[in-house]
Amino acid sequence: LVGVGLLATLAAVPLGFLLIRRIVAPMRGLAMVMTQFSEGKLDVRSPIERQDEIGSLARSFNQMADEHERTHTRLVRLNAELEERVAYRTRQLRELASRDPLTGLYNRRHFNEVLERRFAEATRYETGLTCVMIDLDEFKSANDQFGHQLGDGLLALAATTIVSQLRTPDLAARFGGDEFIILLPQTNQDRARVLAERVMEKFARDVTERFPGLNVRMSVGIASLGSLDLPDADSLVRAADQALYSAKAA
Repeated sequence: LVGVGLLATLAAVPLGFLLIRRIVAPMRGLAMVMTQFSEGKLDVRSPIERQDEIGSLARSFNQMADEHERTHTRLVRLNAELEERVAYRTRQLRELASRDPLTGLYNRRHFNEVLERRFAEATRYETGLTCVMIDLDEFKSANDQFGHQLGDGLLALAATTIVSQLRTPDLAARFGGDEFIILLPQTNQDRARVLAERVMEKFARDVTERFPGLNVRMSVGIASLGSLDLPDADSLVRAADQALYSAKAA
């Protein structure tokens, strides 16, 4: 009995080692891989290649992991596309909210936001900044006599004329009613005057062609940061507005 017990004990050692090598170690390795996968490491796979139940379990896990990773990749891509569409749509809505629906120019609120930034930049770096105010002469008479449709056509024509003469950094907006405003970065008063004269001349020609018999023209007021001592952005607009009233009075 003692001899049999010794033989059994001696035989159990290699059998136990074989059991650990064939079953326990692979299962532990598979469990470790599963744990890594559950923690977000989607590229981990089980290296077990066997034809028994453990190998079948490892292959099933690898197939599941492959499908999960493909699904995750598709979801990430779709989410990125969705975010891009939302961002694009948001930009569109923001752009629409900052535009005047009749003329297509920027509205007064957007102009004021840009004005504050440009004024700060021009003051800090001592670059030119000029504001141009434009008003349509005899617009109310034409609007009352021929109707709002013609008045709307005149406003749209004025906006098109203004935009056609601007550079990329320049900003034009409808200030209200038949008043328009232009912001010219890095521009002095003389250059702004040249631009204003081009706009006035082109508008006069366009009105004559599209609305024969109408005497609607433009008056312009110009104020430049380099020519005046102005404390803030609003004072630049007020100076251009005062210049406009002086032009209309003359």
